[in-house]
Amino acid sequence: MTHARPLRIDVCAPSRTYPVLVGSGSLTGLRDVLDEVGCGTTRFVVSNQTVWGFWGSALREVLPEVETILLPDGERFKTLPSTARIYDALLKASADRSAGIVTFGGGVIGDIGGFAAATYLRGLALAHVRRRSWPRWMQPSAAKSASTSREERTWSARSTSPQWS
Repeated sequence: MTHARPLRIDVCAPSRTYPVLVGSGSLTGLRDVLDEVGCGTTRFVVSNQTVWGFWGSALREVLPEVETILLPDGERFKTLPSTARIYDALLKASADRSAGIVTFGGGVIGDIGGFAAATYLRGLALAHVRRRSWPRWMQPSAAKSASTSREERTWSARSTSPQWS
């Protein structure tokens, strides 16, 4: 299946402009997108165990060299000890400011990964990768419908990085 280049929307924030990319289909173009938006030379994927169980192998096919940091699933784990797990993995890998964090999951993962990226060594590059159509049981509302094929799902990536020196 051929996939079109993701749609790029530049969001103009008061401090700077950052891209939001939305694409349909598989994650095969994700590496190019992360390279284009400058999401680190060494990348760390932050996800939770539930999402990784469904989509980890697909992401690992596209980004086989990334270090994976898995956190427990749920709002109750949006804590400093969870953030410390990310810091510990970054320190163990000797991550420097050229590294980037790719969050792969929902709000809690994006919040914790974003906070860690903003506060580790005064800021790392950050990209959020979301799946628009999760399996039906994982969605907050049963009224939403999920696609049955991985190839039909939509993904988006948003890249930001703190601009501190």
